[in-house]
Amino acid sequence: MPGYGVRALSDLKTVYHDSVGNNAVLEMDFAIDRTGNIEAQQAASYKAFGDWIRSCYGKPAASTSGNSSQLVLPVPAGTSIDRVMIQEMVEYGERVRNYTVETQTQTGGTWSPFMTGQAVGNKRIYVAPQASTGFTAFRLTVSASIGVPLITNFAAFESTNC
Repeated sequence: MPGYGVRALSDLKTVYHDSVGNNAVLEMDFAIDRTGNIEAQQAASYKAFGDWIRSCYGKPAASTSGNSSQLVLPVPAGTSIDRVMIQEMVEYGERVRNYTVETQTQTGGTWSPFMTGQAVGNKRIYVAPQASTGFTAFRLTVSASIGVPLITNFAAFESTNC
């Protein structure tokens, strides 16, 4: 509605990563006027937000899944990666309690820390401060879990889509 302001796309991106990217739900509010319509500026803002989500997270550079405490994700050479996503099969509960993601910069080379976390749940997104084209693989290691980890998605995303 006029006078209430519409969040900028940059704000919506931050809200998405802070909520959905941290295993939470994001509920969007629509200010409906007395005629039952949504203000055009607000509708356009949310459309741009949805377009951004689809372009950024619609197609990963690489992805894998598995029922294991360790998964290795090879990435195409020369791909600029700046984020990873991990998702669990939450229908059987949130099992992962502690995990580490490491990177490899040459096939068969040593692994370097990329991120650590304490829970995954529906979705965990980590955005690196800087993109890199030097990664050849990512490795997810679940160091503590309740039962066998059920990872439905371990994916890396190109920075050019975001």
